[in-house]
Amino acid sequence: MPLSAAVISGVQKLVLYETRARYFLVGSNHAQTKHRVLKIDRTEPKDLAIIDDKHVYNQQEVRELLGRLDLGNRTKMGQKGSSGLSRAVSAYGIVGKIVLLGPSVLTTTSPLPVVGMSCLVSTAHEGFG
Repeated sequence: MPLSAAVISGVQKLVLYETRARYFLVGSNHAQTKHRVLKIDRTEPKDLAIIDDKHVYNQQEVRELLGRLDLGNRTKMGQKGSSGLSRAVSAYGIVGKIVLLGPSVLTTTSPLPVVGMSCLVSTAHEGFG
């Protein structure tokens, strides 16, 4: 049974999958028990066509959906080595969309390990000016 779209109050994790024709952005809550799917058409480079799937999936349903998408988008039916669906990126948020001269670019945020820290110290001196 489809659940209403308002069940997920906040998306905590995003995973972007891709086929030749579409991107599938799967968002889940913190416990990863509820999932929503955005379908992004990538066949038209100038227009951004986003389809919001209103269904709220559980973990088993989203796995089945991704399995069907993988099977249906393979270059040769039944061939396991030529995956039709691949995982592009995992993220924790969408920063925005950038459009330059060509197709749109979706920018996301992902966690990075702390490599170093920088600190900018500013002091005001009287007598300048």
